[in-house]
Amino acid sequence: MNEIVKYQNDMNKLNFKGFTQMDMNIFMALCSQMKEKDTDELVMSFSKIKELTSYDKKHGSEEFIADLKRMNQKLMSVNCEIITKTEIIMFVLFPTFKINPDEETLKVAVNKDFKWLLNEMKSYTTFELAEFIDLKSKYSKNLYRLLKQWRTLG
Repeated sequence: MNEIVKYQNDMNKLNFKGFTQMDMNIFMALCSQMKEKDTDELVMSFSKIKELTSYDKKHGSEEFIADLKRMNQKLMSVNCEIITKTEIIMFVLFPTFKINPDEETLKVAVNKDFKWLLNEMKSYTTFELAEFIDLKSKYSKNLYRLLKQWRTLG
């Protein structure tokens, strides 16, 4: 697995308060798969998400579905806002988040008005998903992504 997470630096301004280590793993795995895909819906199998996040295999499907739901509920409550000189814009990054327990798939799409966060890479943060997943606490994960934003400045 050599997946790369890449997003606009503005995403580092979002406060992921209340996210667990697993919530951050799932969110970054989704970002790694959604990057540079415009707003196309992406359908991912549970097994692919589990592989990307090193999800504990002893947990059953019901627990995994609960983890997906919990992460998205927290993501919807993240204060996603961009403040410019003329306006304050509030949004949800993934307006489409469909869990299909029967097919064991997740369908996700990026908000069309904010697709630039994962598609237009002028000033961006990039890192290996596997490195991020290996970090053991939500604090180290947050620090890691913030430090990666400034890695090229020496």
